[in-house]
Amino acid sequence: MPSASAATKPCAASSAPPPGPSISNGSAPDAPMARLIKVPLPVRLVRAIRLCLGRALYQRTQDNLDEEIHQLRVGVKRTRALLRLVRSGLPEAFFEMENLRLRDASRALSSARDRAVMGKLLRRELARLGHPPPEPAPPPRTTQSRTAAAVRRAYRQLERSVAALEDQPLPHDGAELLAQGLGHSRRRARRHFRAALGASGPDAFHEWRKWTKTLLFQLRLARDHLGLKTGRQLKRLSRLEETLGRYNDATTLLDHLGRPSGIRGVPPDLRPALTDALEQRCERLRARVLLLGTKLFTRGTKAWLRKLRLPQKPPPPPEPPPPPTDTETQSPE
Repeated sequence: MPSASAATKPCAASSAPPPGPSISNGSAPDAPMARLIKVPLPVRLVRAIRLCLGRALYQRTQDNLDEEIHQLRVGVKRTRALLRLVRSGLPEAFFEMENLRLRDASRALSSARDRAVMGKLLRRELARLGHPPPEPAPPPRTTQSRTAAAVRRAYRQLERSVAALEDQPLPHDGAELLAQGLGHSRRRARRHFRAALGASGPDAFHEWRKWTKTLLFQLRLARDHLGLKTGRQLKRLSRLEETLGRYNDATTLLDHLGRPSGIRGVPPDLRPALTDALEQRCERLRARVLLLGTKLFTRGTKAWLRKLRLPQKPPPPPEPPPPPTDTETQSPE
């Protein structure tokens, strides 16, 4: 019969973190969201990455290729944001390889996504001008083949990233990891906001949007999986990212409209009116995103992190008292 001390002594296996859900074999993620908040912080980060990759792999809409591409690109970008969040806890060579792999997967799908977004915006602007929008024409067969191949490659690259992340350990100090990742993304977004303040073209706004979206994905992860209290920051950041996206779509359509070839389906006599309408839209959106950015990025990053109230590092355990010396153990004569 085991002794009382043996019964109360925890086994070595119970102190190890539970393994994360495996999704590389085609099964859906099996960890409920509510259970993640009860897991130590580094384990929560690992599981959140795997769950995010799993959602990207299973968000397929068989009857709508445009929506499938959109969901796939969102999943890839969210995964890159999570990689950046835990970058300081990963080997640099591993991070660079996975980040480039996911970046290439997203870029291969960007042209198909741009065509879908610009088509919707063009039809909406033509309807505002009282002109019947053209019927969306299917892309050429060669374009469809390239898009289908890009989708297959993107899924394969996501699956490789899942397999590569399965065995990547993270340091025990998850609070420091979280602060470093959020702080880096926020500094980059703030830097590009300052560049956009004095920029005349849309390129600076595009870079600002990329890092704003990265920070938005990371804050959502911290709120949903780590129990972080984001307050109004997340709502304001979401509004800014959405407005930056509309500004980016309008400037992209305006750029294509100004090319010598123009845009198929737009009559030449309607091009000046459409150009004026898009320029006015860009000016309104530009003023709005700069106002939102001023409200969000005036405060420094250190003060911003303090306001988030990130989980603090636990105090170190007290050092055991030194063993008694020989003179202390001798009884007095």
